[in-house]
Amino acid sequence: MQKTKLLLIEDEEDICSLVKLQAEISGYKIHAEMDGLNGYMAIEHRCSYCISAQKARTQL
Repeated sequence: MQKTKLLLIEDEEDICSLVKLQAEISGYKIHAEMDGLNGYMAIEHRCSYCISAQKARTQL
């Protein structure tokens, strides 16, 4: 089964690492970007679904 891909855009490194770790533990393949511009470009090239760290905290 193919893992669901997520793109995480978060400028706080500690929060990004924590959310990324939790998503990976939950079975997601995650790509993280540290700023909005790179995140925007990654949406078109890498991931089929995008969530914010705020949503991730309540969903994972």
